[in-house]
Order: sequence, then C-alpha cells, then structure tokens
Amino acid sequence: MSTRTPRWPILLAFSILLLATLACGGFQARVTPTAVPPEAATPTDEPTETLMPPTAAPTLPPTKAPTPTLTPAPTGMTVGAQARVAAGGGINVREQPSAKGKLLGRLNADVVVKLLEGPTQADNYAWWKVDNAAGMVGWVAAGPANDPWLVPATAAAEPAAASAGPKLVDRPIKLGDRVQVTTAEGQVL
Repeated sequence: MSTRTPRWPILLAFSILLLATLACGGFQARVTPTAVPPEAATPTDEPTETLMPPTAAPTLPPTKAPTPTLTPAPTGMTVGAQARVAAGGGINVREQPSAKGKLLGRLNADVVVKLLEGPTQADNYAWWKVDNAAGMVGWVAAGPANDPWLVPATAAAEPAAASAGPKLVDRPIKLGDRVQVTTAEGQVL
C-alpha cells in the first residue's frame, strides 16, 4: 500500500498565508534604525539637538523692593507762610493730599497762597493745604525737586523765555514800579 500525504493541510496553510498577505497589504521588510556613535557621524549643516538631563532651576536670593523717593519740601516753606504757584500751567487743588483726591479747582501760575497745613507725603510728592484768599482751600503737590510747582512767595519768578521779560516779586506795589496786568481772558494791559 502506498503512503500518500494528504494535500489539504498544505493548501490550508498556503491559503491562510495568502489571506494574511492580502489583508495586511503584503509583507515588507522593515528597517530598524540603529544609533550611530557620535565619532562615526558625518558633519552636516543642520543644527543638532543635545538632550541634557533635567536640572533644578537656580534660586536667586530675595530682593528688596525699591523704596520710592519722596519729593522733599522746598526750603523756606512753613505753615502760616505764603507760597507762590511756580508751575507755568498752574496747579490742581484737591480735597485730599493725593493725586486721587477729588479735584476742587486750579490755581494759575504766580498766584500767592497761604500755607495752612503740611507738608504731607503722598504719591511721591510733598502736599500742602493752601488758601488762595478767594474761597479755594485744598491740597496741592509741591512738585518734583528739580522743577517745583509751589515755592516760597519770596522766590522771584523765572522769566518765561531767555529774553529779559518781567520779573515777578511778591510785595506791595511802590511808586515807580512798572506793572503788567493780565485779565482773566489773557489780555495784557
């Protein structure tokens, strides 16, 4: 009797292999990249990335916040004395000694006021409570030290330009004085 091997197992195995090939899109050899040692790498013009192990962020010692510089009060200004508005554009009068205080009005340049209280330091300025003898009483900032807005009344006003303009003095008018009158509308008489 002859021993013959059945063919169906071979056909079954071949069919399964064929179906798997068709379902997966075929068998393709996959190339697994291998690491190239740094000394064997070829130089390129492209930048390379070097991975470093994570390190803790450096801690800096705490710093002190800067102390604001306050504007010193001009010398010669004391409570009860008179002061003159030196700011060319005038100066705001406020209800409280603060830039956020309610605005009461404005004093024009060269107006003479009486100092009632102060100086009080706020918002980096020295503040004075003033009375203009015309019903306006409130707080004004003396301004920065290098360009004061309020100065002692005895300080002469600077001329408006380099020309020899009028010099203002805070004293009663005397016989022989030359005066200049400026109206509320800005007319010079």
